[in-house]
Amino acid sequence: MKKIVLLLLTLSGLIIAQSYPAEGPNSYQALHKKTYNLNNLANRKGFRLGFGIGIGSTNFDNNTDTGFASTFQIGYAPTNQFSINYLSNVNWSSATYNEYTETYDGTSGFSALTMNYYLNRSTNSLFFTVGLAEAGIDDEYDLAGMLGIGYAAGSFEFEVNTLIGEIHNETLSQVFITAKYMFY
Repeated sequence: MKKIVLLLLTLSGLIIAQSYPAEGPNSYQALHKKTYNLNNLANRKGFRLGFGIGIGSTNFDNNTDTGFASTFQIGYAPTNQFSINYLSNVNWSSATYNEYTETYDGTSGFSALTMNYYLNRSTNSLFFTVGLAEAGIDDEYDLAGMLGIGYAAGSFEFEVNTLIGEIHNETLSQVFITAKYMFY
């Protein structure tokens, strides 16, 4: 009789444990450990498109120029926490550079292949960006490494990107602080 009671208790325990869904508001974790808010989960998975504005600063040959910046991003996110993107930032300062007069004319900026990693799946999340960029001034471009950190607040992303490269054996560094609206 004792074995039958133990068997019934074990079976009832298995039935109860299997009745919880793996995820969601009725999961074991949501009911017993912490609240689970489905409205707070981000839906970043899939096609991404973003436009924004900000401030850009370009330092080339010990000259620094700061101006209005624009940003454009298009990409794909295979998960809610990881995306692969094309990112373009342009500094529209009015400074000029010439190889002989040490001034440049027009715009500076970069185009990059980047990867974003969001620290969590919620709509508000810190994220990191790394990429390989083609950075330059006017028609002079070269490869550069890019790093960034940002914060996603719903569909808005606030981001700081920096990169370091070289043109004509002179160091080119750029910093962009942008805010963009993302379409997922």
